[in-house]
Amino acid sequence: MSSLEFLGAVALVAVMFLSLTALVEIMFPGFLPSPLARRNANAARARKPAERTIV
Repeated sequence: MSSLEFLGAVALVAVMFLSLTALVEIMFPGFLPSPLARRNANAARARKPAERTIV
């Protein structure tokens, strides 16, 4: 029974951590570092789109 209590406590801590992280991200955008923010913003635009040929 104690293992179920431990797993429940771990799940509760995980849910609380994720909800607090989401709350901080909503209240203070950009406060937490994001791995996507490290990428170059123009990287997606730098790729040349495929040219369409009409035959």
